Amino acid sequence: VGSVAASGAPHPQLATCLHAVFCLGRLDDCIVDLAGRVRSDLRTRIRSALDMSSLMQKTPFVSGSGQAAYGSGSGGGGGPPGRANLPAGQSAAYSQALWSGLDALNEEAISGAQFLASLRRILAKKRDPNTQRPLSDLLSPAASEAISPAGFADWLSDCLRDSLANAASASAFLKHAFEGEYPRLLKSANDLSTRLAAVDEELPLLGRAHLASFEAAYLSSRLFDPVDAMFSGGQKSLNSEIEIRRIVEAMTSELTFTQVDQDLLLKIAKNVVKTVQFVCRKAEATRVADATASQVLGPPTEGQQ
Repeated sequence: VGSVAASGAPHPQLATCLHAVFCLGRLDDCIVDLAGRVRSDLRTRIRSALDMSSLMQKTPFVSGSGQAAYGSGSGGGGGPPGRANLPAGQSAAYSQALWSGLDALNEEAISGAQFLASLRRILAKKRDPNTQRPLSDLLSPAASEAISPAGFADWLSDCLRDSLANAASASAFLKHAFEGEYPRLLKSANDLSTRLAAVDEELPLLGRAHLASFEAAYLSSRLFDPVDAMFSGGQKSLNSEIEIRRIVEAMTSELTFTQVDQDLLLKIAKNVVKTVQFVCRKAEATRVADATASQVLGPPTEGQQ
């Protein structure tokens, strides 16, 4: 049955094989094995898509001689796998490869969900010749759980959470990509969840728990870091008009990028309010109110400037 399923055989042929396996008394083992293959293949593809060494091997770059080449996984840095130094100027290429790989990964997840949905439909239609009960009613709890929509969704969410966390831990580039481009990561996750729900209405939404750490990092840095940088040098380095314009542009940009998700947009909007308050507090702290602020006998003090 596994070879028939892997070959993409038409449903009638797969249904015939499943019925034959049932008559041999091996249906439960067969279903568990098929579901296990789907998960194993998908887990392998997830890890490959999130492996920095694989990205470097697949992404062409122009060497110093001007010839196209491919990363060896070491990046010339001699570091451990996944922490290799990126060739200069190649971040954009690796970023494109990463997001393209995640798009392809979504397609693989959809294919896996579609196959499991097909199994459930076949088992619901095929019947025991003796009792006329659907084969789906005769499955063991383990076999039923293996192909259940909720079971697949829970497994996929856990697998993505662990794989994303491991990838971010192993590669500073991937960590920066997931945190710095979090709206893009969230959009990919939302698209996958929506498409999975379209495959089977019983499939629960994946949620975003597996993205929580990246969202927290994104929200804590995107707007507050520019404000800290603006005031880090004291009054002498403060160029209010230019720096304020940059902060306003950053807030506008974030509000635009985060429109991919209503919940994230609301959180960013709250951060915009906090950022304005933060700027006001920082600006208030730079104001000098002691005697040096009103002196006129000497050159302008730092506070007067």
